[in-house]
Amino acid sequence: MRPIDTTNFQAFPGASEVASSPADQKSGLAFACDTILALGADRSLPEILQAWAQVVVNDLDAAFARVWTVSATGPGLELQASAPRDTPIAGKYALVPAGGLLGHVASERRPYATNDLVNDPWLGDPEWAAQEGLVAFAGYPLMCRGELAGVSTVFSKQPLSDLTTQVLAMTAGTIALTIARNLSEAAREDTERELKARQTELMAANERYYLLVELAPNGILVIDHDGVITLANARAERMFGYGREELIGRQAKMLLPSHVAAVFTNPTARALGAEPDLVAVRKDGSEFPVEIGMDAIQAGGDMRCCIVDITERKAALDLRIRNAELTASGELYQLVIESVPNGILVVNQAGVITLANRQAEKMFGFPREELIGQPVETLLPVSLRGSHPGKGGAFFADPQARAMGAGRDLFAVRKDGSEFPVEIGLNPNSGRWRRFGALFHRGHHRP
Repeated sequence: MRPIDTTNFQAFPGASEVASSPADQKSGLAFACDTILALGADRSLPEILQAWAQVVVNDLDAAFARVWTVSATGPGLELQASAPRDTPIAGKYALVPAGGLLGHVASERRPYATNDLVNDPWLGDPEWAAQEGLVAFAGYPLMCRGELAGVSTVFSKQPLSDLTTQVLAMTAGTIALTIARNLSEAAREDTERELKARQTELMAANERYYLLVELAPNGILVIDHDGVITLANARAERMFGYGREELIGRQAKMLLPSHVAAVFTNPTARALGAEPDLVAVRKDGSEFPVEIGMDAIQAGGDMRCCIVDITERKAALDLRIRNAELTASGELYQLVIESVPNGILVVNQAGVITLANRQAEKMFGFPREELIGQPVETLLPVSLRGSHPGKGGAFFADPQARAMGAGRDLFAVRKDGSEFPVEIGLNPNSGRWRRFGALFHRGHHRP
């Protein structure tokens, strides 16, 4: 076996060298074999280091053996293993600053040993060493690729021989590689876990975004800078009558009439409804009213296009406008009817009064609510009522307008029973409900 190079080994100048004995050689051989088994085990890093520390205590008759690693959370060294198990890993020694013997080895990056521990200048607590009966110490920087991975320390109640310190020095590099390999594997596993977690988050986010797009009540297209459709949702398929495979890869301008195709030919950001009276074209060529909003997608410069079919909204708006026009027209007609100086009645095909103006109320002495719903014969003299219904039927069989004052002298009856001469003009209405309008004018009895 080649001799161990100890030129970089530091020792306290007052420490005396201890010759190796046959027992030292036997224990050193056992230590080397047990170290290989301990460090090669398929276990976690703390378990591996704890097994090695126990080998030091068992094979080299050490009082304490400990392994520290460089803390990943801040300056200092973190205790990973201690044998015998008299020092809790999570106790006051769990994380210590780089000072004393431990700090000296870490800062100098060189082994350090002494067989006069109580008098060593780097020992921070001589009373503790004396109380424990400790006389020797050996510490080794655990170096890997020029970087400090940790420190291993051994305390003994008898002097350490040169063979023992050299055997311990030989294992320092192996321990450093073990720490580096396990930390690397742990880092890789952490990275893999983070990547898997991130992948899961991204998949969940993509699923949410997919559902948001697919379940949107409006048609959604994504259009690239050349106006080509790259994405379409289910609503867009139903809206335009195309299958998704027929939309993707096609020019978006095919969905608009030629006079407004520039909306998609040169897509730019626009608010929904910014341009009124837009129409779109279905696959079957039919047109329908739409509102189109567009905004930029940061990735790739594509544009997101939201299309709203406003067919129902426009129909409802047209209906409201028509109703408003009819209401205004009805109010106008009502003003005209109420303002004329003659009495006006509207009578349906059954001869029942359905409308009366204010002048008719004054003329006949009936309030409007008493006139409406009454037979028109109520306003005729009793002597004429029996023959009037047949004449009404003949009028509707051949409805013709009759001018005011045409025919014989006519009389009407007020609510109080008094008669007065009138002139009556008739005008038929051929609408959905057949009725005629009667215009009454207070007349003068002709001699």
